[in-house]
Amino acid sequence: MRKISLFLLLAFLSLALVPFMITSVFAERPIFVKIDGQLENFSKDPILENGTTLIPFRGIFGRLGYSVEWDTNGGIVTGTKGNHTIRLQAGSKVGAIDGLPRFLTAPPKIVDGTTYVPLRFVSEAAGWKVQWLSAERTVMIDSPVTSQSGSGAGQADSKAQAQTQLKEAPAFEFQGISLGDEERDVLQKLGKPARKDLSEYGFQWYIYNSDYAKYIQVGMKDGRVVAVYTNSLAWTSRDGIHIGSPRSDIVKVFGNSLDSIVYAGAGGKVELMFSDTNEIGRNLIDNRYYGFFFYDIEKNQTLTSIMLIDKDVESMFNPLNPPAGSELTASYEKEIFDLSNAIRTRMGKPAFRWDDQAATAARKHSRDMAVNHYFEHNDLQGNDPFVRMEKEGLAFSMAAENIAAGQRNAIFAHEAWMNSSGHRKNILSANERLGVGTAYDDKHRMFYTQDFYTP
Repeated sequence: MRKISLFLLLAFLSLALVPFMITSVFAERPIFVKIDGQLENFSKDPILENGTTLIPFRGIFGRLGYSVEWDTNGGIVTGTKGNHTIRLQAGSKVGAIDGLPRFLTAPPKIVDGTTYVPLRFVSEAAGWKVQWLSAERTVMIDSPVTSQSGSGAGQADSKAQAQTQLKEAPAFEFQGISLGDEERDVLQKLGKPARKDLSEYGFQWYIYNSDYAKYIQVGMKDGRVVAVYTNSLAWTSRDGIHIGSPRSDIVKVFGNSLDSIVYAGAGGKVELMFSDTNEIGRNLIDNRYYGFFFYDIEKNQTLTSIMLIDKDVESMFNPLNPPAGSELTASYEKEIFDLSNAIRTRMGKPAFRWDDQAATAARKHSRDMAVNHYFEHNDLQGNDPFVRMEKEGLAFSMAAENIAAGQRNAIFAHEAWMNSSGHRKNILSANERLGVGTAYDDKHRMFYTQDFYTP
C-alpha cells in the first residue's frame, strides 16, 4: 500500500437569521387545542405536518408557565421554568430537555415569521399528558400529576427513552436533510437548488444560496444524498455538536482525528496520510461516512463548518489523479464566491457583488501560475495584483488579492484562507466586489485566485 502526504500551499497579501423554506401541509379542517378542558386560542392556528401538530412557540410555552427566549442567529427557542429547560432549534430534529438531547418526530419551523414547535414534544417535556382525538381533530393536554423535572424511576425511564430515541436518530441533520435521503425529500424540504455544480467526486452539488445565513451544499448521486457541506448556524447534531463547538467536544463524541484514509480508487489501495493539524478533523462516523470538521483557529479551534461524505464515495476518489476540466473550475469559482458571502453573512457583513472583470483578472493569474509553474502575487513580468486589475479596466479605491494552490476543492481552499490572518482579513474586508478565477496545471493541481475591490 502506497502512502503519500498532503500539504497546503498558501501565500499572504499584506493588505488583507434564520427564516426557513416552508413546505407546510394545512389540515382541511382546523385543529383544536384544549388545555385542562379549556379551548385555547393562539395567535395563529396550529398546523399538521406529517402527523405532527405544530403550534406557535410563545403561546404554548406561555400557557404551560414557561418564560421563553428566542435566539435569532441560531433560530433557537429556549423555554425555562425554575431549573427546567426545553431547547429547540428551527429545522433540527434534535432538541434538549435539561441539557439531555432528545429526538423530535418533526423539527420546529418558521412560517410567515412565526416559529412553530411540536406541541406534543413541548407539552410532554413539561410533564403534561397529551392525547390526540382524531375524530374531533383535537389535542387534549392535561396538567402534570408529578414533578415536571422528574425523579427516581421516572427520571431513569426518561433518560432510557431519550437514549433509545437518539439511537434511531441520524447523527447529523441539516435543515431536515441527512445522508442517504432521497432527492425528492431534498427538493420537498429545500426547494429547487440555485444551481448544480460538478464535484471532483463526480456527483453534483445542489447549491442553496438564496439565503446565505442558511447556505448549504447537498451532494447528490443516483438520486440520494451522499454529501453535505454547510457553514450555517441552522443545524445541530444528535450529540449536540454545532457551529462554535470546541474541538474537545467533537473529539469526545467521535474520537481523535484520523491520521490516514485508504483510497481504493487510486489504481490499487493508497493510504493518504494527514499531518495532525489544528485546522481540520477527519472522522469515520457510524462506519458510514467521513466527517470533515473545519476549525477556526482564531476562535480557539471551535467548529466553523462541516462536510460529510459517504464512505464509499470518499474511498473511491483518486487523490493521485484528480479530475480536471472547465466545468469543475467553473464550479469552484462560483462556490468560493458563495462560501465567502456565507461566512460574511454569518459575521454580520454585507455580501460581495460578483464582478466579471475582477474574475477575468483572477482567472488569468491562476492560469498563468498553472502554466508557468510559479506561485506568487507578482507575475513573471513583475505586475502586481493592482496592475493586473487595472489592465482589465478596473478603477478602484481599494483592492486586495488571495491566492492558494493544491487544495482539493473550493471548500478546502476557502477554509485554509479563513485560517490565515491576511487572507481572512481580505475575505471579511470592506471591499464591495469579488471575482474568482481557478485553473489546473499539467498535474491537475488547482490554483485559486480571489480579486477584491471597491470601485
